[in-house]
Amino acid sequence: MSVALAACVVLVSLSAGLLAVAAWLWATRRRTSIPGPPTLPLLGNALIFYKLPVLWDRLAELHSRYGDIFRFYVGPKLVIVLTQPEDVKCVLLGSKPRQREPYVADVLRTFMGDGLLSINGGTWKRHRKNLEPAFHIEELEKFMDKFNDAGRFLCELLAEKKGTEVELYHPLMHTALRSVVATIVGVDLEWILPGRFRQAEVVDLVTDFGKTLSVVTLAVSGVETTSCAMGYVLCALGLYPEWQDLAQSELDDYFGTGGDYLRSVTPADVANLKAIDAIMKETGRLFTTVPCMPYLVTEDTPLSGGRHVAPQRSTVLIAYYLMHRHPELFPEPDKFDPGRFLEGGSAKSRKAYSYSPFGIGARKCIGNRYAVLQMKVVLATILRRYRILPGTSRGQLEESVISISSHPITGFRVTCVPREKVPSNSV
Repeated sequence: MSVALAACVVLVSLSAGLLAVAAWLWATRRRTSIPGPPTLPLLGNALIFYKLPVLWDRLAELHSRYGDIFRFYVGPKLVIVLTQPEDVKCVLLGSKPRQREPYVADVLRTFMGDGLLSINGGTWKRHRKNLEPAFHIEELEKFMDKFNDAGRFLCELLAEKKGTEVELYHPLMHTALRSVVATIVGVDLEWILPGRFRQAEVVDLVTDFGKTLSVVTLAVSGVETTSCAMGYVLCALGLYPEWQDLAQSELDDYFGTGGDYLRSVTPADVANLKAIDAIMKETGRLFTTVPCMPYLVTEDTPLSGGRHVAPQRSTVLIAYYLMHRHPELFPEPDKFDPGRFLEGGSAKSRKAYSYSPFGIGARKCIGNRYAVLQMKVVLATILRRYRILPGTSRGQLEESVISISSHPITGFRVTCVPREKVPSNSV
């Protein structure tokens, strides 16, 4: 037998073996009564997601067709999508701690090392317990000087654009990276990498490749998610000038018109910025930065009041962004209306767990207070100095990618022009 023929025989045998394994996995796949699209043998519904990137509308279409709980198969893997707070509560607040979906966790671990996003079990508990004290509000308030520095740094970057349109992702990443290094690591980025150009190169590496060492968990959770959340907020302020007017009017009333109008923001200031708080919450509802999160089902779990069951070893995908736009939970769900989060607004009496931009339960984002406090300080710093004009349209914001940190495929584009009424003697 020739070498070529022998090689062909080996390849055919391997192919037949792999096909047999795939057929066995398909035949023994988890089953459920939950509705979903028709499947293809071996592939399941994988072809629904063949076109990359996968945008928000892909799951939204399935939601509109099959209802508040639906399923699809990626090969033999059963994935159940949840959009109702009762089901989310059942999964995340059950008697057993929930685990990240192992396939997703393995991918995260490959790129990010061991961190809170990628580990499970006892290791996760130890990491979480060790980190929690650093994120108590009393500790976070010690970072106020650094958060104010971040706001001023971003304003400097915007000033260099001289009123031209800017794509915000890179400057927001640069700002957040400096802030994380200064607060969490406790080192001035200027000391490590003197000069903005070298820092910008590092931001490029983090953005394009930066998936090395376990510290990248911090970069993704503390830098990219915050940057994307800020990008959505600033774009929304440009698109809805009436709410920008309210936020700036509130800032003008609170900070006054004297020479200290541009002073540093304090914790007491943050507590009084109701309009900015509502704008952030409404933006987080419409444009949830972490739009969905998969979890492994470790035991048969009843859903939809017992009408369906998520079988053990299946995956539940909690679609936060679909839940946040459900008309039964938020009237006029596609309308940008921060007023629903102000005093007397409809969201103040919302159903429990219906608004969960940082998740719920033991796996809730540990850095949520850090992110919110930093964003409020930076927004208060920017909006006292600049008027935000729209660049990215509402439709383009809707074309966002389903990923660890969601972002519109066209970027976060705005124009920032200096405000005319900032007191000339302000510092």
